[in-house]
Amino acid sequence: MANATFAENLELPQITDSDAQDWVAPRTDFGKVASLRHGAMPCFIEGTGFSREQVLCFAKKVKYNIVMAGNTIKLKGQNLDEEMTALECHVEKAKNSNNVMLETLNREIELICEDESVQQSWLKAFESVRANDVSNYYQIEGVIGSGSFGSVYMGKSLETGENVAIKTIEKKQTTRARVLCERELKTLRNLNHVNVVKTHDIFETKTMIYIVMELMTEGDLADVYNRPIGEEAAKNITAQVLRAVAYLHGKGLVHRDIKPQNVLLGAGGSPGKPVVKLADFGLASFFKNSSSGGEEAIRLHSRVGTALFMSPEMLNVEAYDEKVDIWACGVLLHFMLFGSSPFFASSKSELFKNITQGTREKLPRGTRVSKEARDLVNQLLQLEPTMRPTASEARLHPWFADT
Repeated sequence: MANATFAENLELPQITDSDAQDWVAPRTDFGKVASLRHGAMPCFIEGTGFSREQVLCFAKKVKYNIVMAGNTIKLKGQNLDEEMTALECHVEKAKNSNNVMLETLNREIELICEDESVQQSWLKAFESVRANDVSNYYQIEGVIGSGSFGSVYMGKSLETGENVAIKTIEKKQTTRARVLCERELKTLRNLNHVNVVKTHDIFETKTMIYIVMELMTEGDLADVYNRPIGEEAAKNITAQVLRAVAYLHGKGLVHRDIKPQNVLLGAGGSPGKPVVKLADFGLASFFKNSSSGGEEAIRLHSRVGTALFMSPEMLNVEAYDEKVDIWACGVLLHFMLFGSSPFFASSKSELFKNITQGTREKLPRGTRVSKEARDLVNQLLQLEPTMRPTASEARLHPWFADT
């Protein structure tokens, strides 16, 4: 059982969230609980204030984190790494003291309170997380798109007025869909990159899940299905997509559904060069496991994603790894440069045959695309996965020399 204690006024140095990971408690006896929001001096936040705060708990020389955001609760520390919604845990008063008992599926944690008022504040904090509803923080407006498992709505933060995108997911789905949805949630909570759509909040009720994300104001790349966008625009977008893919692969994740609809554009870049972010991680999966300290390969076999962008090894139901994303980037680049798929077909069976055999569509005469761009497409679309470059290697291709 892990113990934590609490005090209102702590004589501790001012620290920020980024410092928290390396901060060592300046005590050897039972430590304190400190709010770290916005780098303020550690202090007690009454009642519902906990619902959107990060809290540090110290027990002797062991440091624990309790993070509450939306209605998600994270527990982290020595030999402790759990994440759940408030609906998945139970909180109650301790039977013979002023303490609070937090029970999860895997453990029971006792929060040691100095008096009854502190106990009541903890109980109110957890209750506020349980009662959190997306409508308390965001106004949901019209539908703007769809994702792997639900619709995406325009939304607005009631606190800041910022426009956001809110993805809604119904829990009443097949077992496979629920597993993929849970996988997406776990993936989103651990991603932080300039070319990956940022997740602000996650709310969960008994029937729905709401994922609040940054809004990309310039839409997606769906237009490339019908027309090319020009080599310079394609170069800028591909460079940013490859950076996102390199980041994911560095974390042991393969996206498995890279396509125009999942490449979102936003303002903020230089003129004519929008910010590009990869979205929709409903099919993402780990292809390597580094939890044991090393890097153990995880061979994937499932045929998932969008047919036009599936790699030969995936279609052949062979074991595959992150190189399926590299193939998809090649197909995406071909669409941006030429406005068409590299594999023409009049049926799905013909499409699969052409992809697995590498039978490419002949380009029309007079197509003005540089040799460097064509060479990169050819490298990304190598039939043999080991012959394809990594995302980082592709980013070093001569075509990107001026980006």
